Amino acid sequence: MTGAHLLVQAQRDRAERAAVPVPRAEDFPKGHRSVHTALAALLGDPPAAKVLQRHLPGIADTELLQFLGPTPLIDIAAAAGGLLPPEKLGPIAEELGRL
Repeated sequence: MTGAHLLVQAQRDRAERAAVPVPRAEDFPKGHRSVHTALAALLGDPPAAKVLQRHLPGIADTELLQFLGPTPLIDIAAAAGGLLPPEKLGPIAEELGRL
């Protein structure tokens, strides 16, 4: 094994992103259009879908949508941070709250 086999430096950014804690659900307002709403419901609501497409390009095009559709955004961020980075929840919640 040599230094070329070590991935610590190459994967440092990924590890740091994974270490960022997911915001608490109670930190976000609830409502018809919120991060507590199921992904499919938001994508079925044209104004909310535009917000998601702006912050998460391609979110509606993923084959995972069939599995993630009934899942609230906050839960997707907790389970699949690569798909929905936790730091995007705040801006998404803010825009959804203004609709």
